[in-house]
Amino acid sequence: MGGPAEPPSLDLIYRTMVQNHEQAQRESRKMKAANRQLQLSIKKVGKSCQDIGLRIATMETRTEELEIEVKAATAQTTTQGQQISDIQWKLEDAENRQRRNNLRILGIAEDLEGQDTGAYIALLFKKAFPDLIGWDWEKEIQRAHRFPLMRK
Repeated sequence: MGGPAEPPSLDLIYRTMVQNHEQAQRESRKMKAANRQLQLSIKKVGKSCQDIGLRIATMETRTEELEIEVKAATAQTTTQGQQISDIQWKLEDAENRQRRNNLRILGIAEDLEGQDTGAYIALLFKKAFPDLIGWDWEKEIQRAHRFPLMRK
């Protein structure tokens, strides 16, 4: 009854060892298969990272190219704006010069003429040319205006 337990037989020990060995081989095969799957997944992730890196590098290059183009276009727009302004000034000057009997009077300080530039010019001519008695300056001056100087 309470005697010493009998040692397991060699046959039982051998069968247990064979079962344990087979179990270990099955687990090893499962681990190898899982390892292969893991390696494939890692390669896919690595390839994906390379592709993303290449796309980012391409986008950065294109962004730099576009920034250069925008700077050039901005500079060109500024230059063209100045050219347009110059051409408009020259056109207005040419239009003013082609009118018949057009006079340009320089050196009159601003705001001396008040509201009526034509009346002021008539008064100025009356004072400048007192010998021309009877000349109706108000009638002869059809149009008078200030022309702003172009300052550079």
